[in-house]
Amino acid sequence: MKKINIVLSLAAFVLCINSVSRCGEIPSHVSWTVVGAGPTGILAVGIILDNGVSPDKILWIDPDFSVGRMGKLYQEVPGNGTVRQYIALLEGCKAFGEVKSPAIDQLYTLHPDQAPLLKAIVDPFLDITNYFRTKVVALKDQMTGLTFHNDFWSIQTNTATVKSDYVVLATGAHPRIVRADGIPQIPVDEALDKASLASHVKPEDKVVVIGSGHSALLIVKHLTELSVSQIVNLYKKPIVYQVPMRRGIAWQEAGLKGEVATWAKTVLEVNPPANLTRVYNTPEALQTCLSQCTKVICATGFERNELPSINGDDSLYLNYDRSSGIIAPRCFGVGIAFPQQKTDPLGNVEHLVGLPYLRFDALIEALNEDL
Repeated sequence: MKKINIVLSLAAFVLCINSVSRCGEIPSHVSWTVVGAGPTGILAVGIILDNGVSPDKILWIDPDFSVGRMGKLYQEVPGNGTVRQYIALLEGCKAFGEVKSPAIDQLYTLHPDQAPLLKAIVDPFLDITNYFRTKVVALKDQMTGLTFHNDFWSIQTNTATVKSDYVVLATGAHPRIVRADGIPQIPVDEALDKASLASHVKPEDKVVVIGSGHSALLIVKHLTELSVSQIVNLYKKPIVYQVPMRRGIAWQEAGLKGEVATWAKTVLEVNPPANLTRVYNTPEALQTCLSQCTKVICATGFERNELPSINGDDSLYLNYDRSSGIIAPRCFGVGIAFPQQKTDPLGNVEHLVGLPYLRFDALIEALNEDL
C-alpha cells in the first residue's frame, strides 16, 4: 500500500508540473487571464507585465505552450515580416528584455531587411514562453466555459474554475476548407511547407489553388518549383503589394511582402510558367476547375477556432468591435481570431493580422485605466 501511495503521489506531482508552471495552487481569482499562447498571446502577457500587473495576478491558459499554430506547423514557412520588424516587436516589450535567449541573439545576426523563415521568430517566442511560464500562473489546459456574472469573469477549464477581472482571448484560427466532394484536399498547413507539399503531389497531378493572398501565392510558387502537370490559381482579388511607410504615414500594410512579393513581381506577372493558369473565381469557374483537377488546396484565409459561448451567447464573438477588439465588458479579442480593422490614407479597409501590425489599443487603455 505504501508503494502504491508513493507512485500516486509522484503521478500527482508530475501532473502538477505539467499543468501549472508556477509552484502552488491555481488562485481562485486573478486580475487578468490570457487564453492562448501563440505569438499574440505571448505579446499580450508581455504588455500586461509591462503595465505593472503582478505576475501572480496573471493567469495564462493554453493546451500546449508551443507558440500556437505557427510554432507547431509553420516554422519552415517563409514569413512576410523582416528581421528589422521582428526585432522592433521584441524590443517594444520591456518584459521580453528579461529573457536570456540564444534565439533572440541569433536574430540580431541576420540582415535587418531579410524576410526569414518563421523559425527565426518562433524560437525567440518559445524562449520567452518558457520564461513567462516561470513568472505568471501558466495553466496547461483548454478553456471550456466563459461567463460574466457579478462584475467578474468566470473561466472554466477541464481542471479548474477561476474568476478574473479581465479576459484576453488570443485563441487563434485555422484554415478554411472548400467543399470538393471526392477530390483530395491538401491541407494548407502542409502545403505552405514546400517539402511537405512535395509529398502530396505527383507529376501527373492537376492542382487547383483557391485564393490570391500571401499563403495562396506562396503555395502556387512552391507548385511551380515542383513537378506537377498543371496549376490553376482561382482568384477573386488582384495581386496587392505592401506599400511601405512614407514620411511617418502608415500606408497600405496589407499585401504581399518578402519572398512571395519578389516572385510575384518578377515571375508571376512577367513570365509565368507554362503550366500555370490564373482564372477569376466564379461559381462556374470553380465547378469547372474542380471537375478537371486531381488535387485542391483552399487558401482563402482563416476562420476563428471554436470558443465556448459567453453566457450562452455566440453572437458576441461575431459582433465584436472591429476597431478595438472589444468583445464584451473587460473582454478583449486579439490576433487573427479577432483582427482589428484599419482604414489606410487611401480609404482601403485592412485587417491587421501580420505579426508586425498587431494592435492592442483597447487592452493598453484598460491597463492604464486600472492603474
